[in-house]
Amino acid sequence: MDVKYPDCTVELMGVDGNSVAIFMKVARELKKYLTNEKGWSPQDAEREAEEFKCEATSGDYDNVLITCHRWVNVT
Repeated sequence: MDVKYPDCTVELMGVDGNSVAIFMKVARELKKYLTNEKGWSPQDAEREAEEFKCEATSGDYDNVLITCHRWVNVT
């Protein structure tokens, strides 16, 4: 499985195990990565994070986890 942003590492240890806490943490870290490391505008980073959130919430709990792993490097 290819990771969309392999250089964006998100540590989920210690994050509440509910799906909302998980995908919101990834979305926040993704936005930071895109603006700080990739030089994206805040608006473009927000749109990309929204796309991630839509994909993550399009299914069940397992889909949230799979989507996180497809978008970023999860540790």
